Amino acid sequence: MYTFRLLALPAELRLIIYEFAFTDLQRRLQRRKSNSNALRLSFLNTCPLIRKEALPPYEKELNRILTESRSLVAKLKSKAHTLDHWWLKAWDLDLEDEFKAIDEKWSLVQRRLMVAEYSYSQLKKVVVQERRKIKAALVEMEKGDRETEKERL
Repeated sequence: MYTFRLLALPAELRLIIYEFAFTDLQRRLQRRKSNSNALRLSFLNTCPLIRKEALPPYEKELNRILTESRSLVAKLKSKAHTLDHWWLKAWDLDLEDEFKAIDEKWSLVQRRLMVAEYSYSQLKKVVVQERRKIKAALVEMEKGDRETEKERL
């Protein structure tokens, strides 16, 4: 039986593999529950070397996902604000057809904004949990490194 030897590959190639593993991370963060101690991507829990190499790009990807989500909410809020302005103008000028068209668009944007804000809040909770796990893992690794160094001396 043959097994794939990830650790036999050069570190640069492993980093590329880790990045590919993060491609569907946002979906995983939103759909999957995790236990309180393990990181959401199971391969991060396999061995200390993989964890040490993969945690920094994992944290970077978490930050990117959260930033994109926050940006989407901001864009929808801006669009809603603009529509509010034109909705009031159409109402003040008694432009019934324009008012109805803006009102429909405004309702759609408000629904999307509500969903986006909820999704962002859920995503933010998960990312905060993952960041805590990353920090704990890094502290644990540093502690292990210090113990190993003491043993050598």
